[in-house]
Amino acid sequence: MLRIFHVRRVLLVGLLGLLVSLPASDAAQQLAKKPAQKPFTLTLTSVKVKATKPGGGPWDTIGGLPDLVVRIVLTDAARHKQLQALYRERDPLQTRLSALDDLKKQEVLLQKLKPNDPQRRGLEATVKEKRQTIRPLNAQETARLKELQPLIEKLYRDLVIHTGEASNTLEAVFDTGSLPVAVGDELTITVTDHDFFGHDEVGFLQCKLTAEQLKQDELDLAFGQVISLKLAVKPNR
Repeated sequence: MLRIFHVRRVLLVGLLGLLVSLPASDAAQQLAKKPAQKPFTLTLTSVKVKATKPGGGPWDTIGGLPDLVVRIVLTDAARHKQLQALYRERDPLQTRLSALDDLKKQEVLLQKLKPNDPQRRGLEATVKEKRQTIRPLNAQETARLKELQPLIEKLYRDLVIHTGEASNTLEAVFDTGSLPVAVGDELTITVTDHDFFGHDEVGFLQCKLTAEQLKQDELDLAFGQVISLKLAVKPNR
């Protein structure tokens, strides 16, 4: 029995050492692939809002109805930190890739310009400088960039519901995403009226999910100018 315990202890210590030695991005990748299973799933189904702003004025200056967008964020500090780590790894690679694409377009344009074209000298200098400063992605970086996007998308889907815009309406039905949740999880819910020159807040709510709420088939929340925001509750079996 003592020998078995010793072997298990050695294996556990070795595993912990391996996780600690992983780069932050690799650790985030491993956790993103195998998130802890949560017992419930919340799905946004609909929203209904009041006909006016809090002061009684119209949502739009010309008297139109609001263009509704709903954003629900699950508070999970550890997984948000993982998501940010993946963004930090992806963004420099994506920036270089975009710069290379721009360079290729400028090279094509340069080939089309006639030798006496007044734009040619300036474009030649720009292309020359970019060729010297932009480092192409190697095979490992290209492969990693392809791996990062689905990891980011999966983590984001588990943390955020962000609807498209429901235009000129007081009511909207959605089928845009779900969040895995557990008792005690905190949600931040924002409903906005998207306008060309800025967005008006229709309603803002922070709430902690209770056991009683998650026993129901549906949550119906009211806050701010939101009359009803419905979330379907489904147990994960």
